[in-house]
Amino acid sequence: MVSIDCASNYWIDAGDGLGPLATAPEALQPRLIERSRQNPDTPVFVQGDSKIPYGRLVNLIGLSGFSKVSLKSSAVDGG
Repeated sequence: MVSIDCASNYWIDAGDGLGPLATAPEALQPRLIERSRQNPDTPVFVQGDSKIPYGRLVNLIGLSGFSKVSLKSSAVDGG
């Protein structure tokens, strides 16, 4: 999973049990490209803070290099 928060902090969770690792913005694309070359069919989940501009999230998806990308969402409490 790749995550971005409203302060433009990025994390990558490789599913290896180590949890999400903070990633500098300039290192994000090279890391994603490396992982996609290893296994391009791995599904990738992108999670973004609700306060970030939609374009930033779309850019993150475009950087992934993976063929299977999904957005992760959670229910909003309407109360």
